[in-house]
Amino acid sequence: MSWNKKEQETLIELKKHKIDICGISETKRKGKGSVEYEDFVFLYSGKDKNERAQSGVGVLINKKFENSIWNVQYINDRLIMVTLSYNTCNLHMISAYAPDINKPIEEITEFYDKLQELMDTIPESDKLVIMGDFNARIGDEILNGVKNRFNESVINENGEKLIEFCSQNLLRLNNTFFPHKPQHKYTWSNTRGHQSTIDYIITNRSILPSQILDVRTLTSANVGSDHGLVLCKIRENIPRSKQRKPEYIEKLNAESLNTDSTKLLYENRLRDKILNSPITEESSVEDAWEKLSSNIIAAAREALGTRKVNIHANNIRTPWFTTEIKILCAEKRKAYLKYMSCKSAETYREYRVVRNRTNQRVKEIKEEHWASFSADMEHDLYGAQKKVWSMLRKQKKPISELFQITNITEEAWISHFTQLYNSTSMNNPEVLVMENAETDFTIDESVVALNIKKLKNRKAPGLDEITNELLKYGGSELSSEISKLFNIILKHELVPIGWKNSITMPIFKKGDKADPQNYRGICLLSALVKLFTKILSQNITETAGISEEQQGFRTNRSTVDAIFILSQILEKAIEYNHPAFMCFIDLAKAFDKIRLSDV
Repeated sequence: MSWNKKEQETLIELKKHKIDICGISETKRKGKGSVEYEDFVFLYSGKDKNERAQSGVGVLINKKFENSIWNVQYINDRLIMVTLSYNTCNLHMISAYAPDINKPIEEITEFYDKLQELMDTIPESDKLVIMGDFNARIGDEILNGVKNRFNESVINENGEKLIEFCSQNLLRLNNTFFPHKPQHKYTWSNTRGHQSTIDYIITNRSILPSQILDVRTLTSANVGSDHGLVLCKIRENIPRSKQRKPEYIEKLNAESLNTDSTKLLYENRLRDKILNSPITEESSVEDAWEKLSSNIIAAAREALGTRKVNIHANNIRTPWFTTEIKILCAEKRKAYLKYMSCKSAETYREYRVVRNRTNQRVKEIKEEHWASFSADMEHDLYGAQKKVWSMLRKQKKPISELFQITNITEEAWISHFTQLYNSTSMNNPEVLVMENAETDFTIDESVVALNIKKLKNRKAPGLDEITNELLKYGGSELSSEISKLFNIILKHELVPIGWKNSITMPIFKKGDKADPQNYRGICLLSALVKLFTKILSQNITETAGISEEQQGFRTNRSTVDAIFILSQILEKAIEYNHPAFMCFIDLAKAFDKIRLSDV
């Protein structure tokens, strides 16, 4: 079926008719990747981003089967294959969109050649479903094992190619095996009374005919296309993803710190907490950390409030698909059903009026949403930068996958990170001890206050839930307390136990997504840990200095500088006919394998 700009209406029809997997043709969506909706995952493959948007294919899969998604192959703008792996067997689903009969014969031949190449990679024992718009009329002649007589009598050149392809690969055109009324048989029609069957559900011999219960076109499904929604009922035991029970946690309403009144209230509440329970010189490291963190969280709870959040909830929503739009879509569907039950000029005119009104209102609400989005960005420069750069990065990626397919168990992650961080394969390096190192170093309150001002908003907190905003808007009393804590840590040469715990997020780099080695572990540390280490790093840099040749991790230095220096060296070497030697070293997981005991 078609998809072009009819996402939400199509999703409503799929849920209404309890369809779990759907092949989409003519998406007219550029690029390749995946998108998550409330109940479905959409995997798509289209034209390159620098080409005109046309054709395009995709597969919609209900999220109850998301754990079975094993692999996705983005072939081109006319073919995509999704593989489900379950119960020791594989199910390959190909969504196809063949060129119409008016296209050059070379383009049609290329499509079937690509499809055949894809077929050759699938083992015969695996199950296969091919679905899509083939622009082929295959007639009603019986061909044992391939097609039956329950179809229109017309056949065209595309139909002959499709029949030949199915015969060579022992495939079954399931539309032709079920007797239905004409309205449930034809998959395409227009307002001039023309109709034909050009969309098919095709399976291989590994899916038994007894498993296929029915194939028909759903005339009641209004998806805003001249193609009907073709329903195929297949009896197949695909395990469902286990639905996690709701697990609620309390989170601070950090967004309320955007208002000046809330900032002032939080600062006053925190000042009172600190005066009642300050850090003293006699406090131990754990006692000082407990007082500081308790005061910050208690003041934040009183000033900002909390909300309950289900950590397993699906928060994916389409902001412009409002209640008003849902009501208009229901009216449009009602008018469509009236037209389908009694096709006349009057009922079609009524349907067209409702359809145009709905489409116009959808366009207006989308424009209002983008206007609101732009206004919010104007009032929030830092947040706007993050959103804009996020959008640009998605555009630059060759495959924009918002839905990650990993199939890696929790035990595998634990084993991987345990082995990585406890690696003993490296020899102990010599530790450099500075003879004239400063031993009475202390951190002044002014230094803490200056570094707190430089903290960025909207950064993920650690397990202590203390965000950068809670530090920035805590006032001078908080800076003083943080300075006391840091100096106690330096005095005792110990850090709080809570600082040693973090949340590790695996970020995919490249390669096989089922291999944990191809992920980078990002640790979400406490904001105070990062502040403390930042101040220490500044002191080490000022005391020990940094080699002038080092470009990384330095202010106002970047790879551009290094590339410029390298190019200058090479130019001079060529000019004066001197040899130039370069050594490039890429250390695998270098930072992960640093011995913390030697730092």
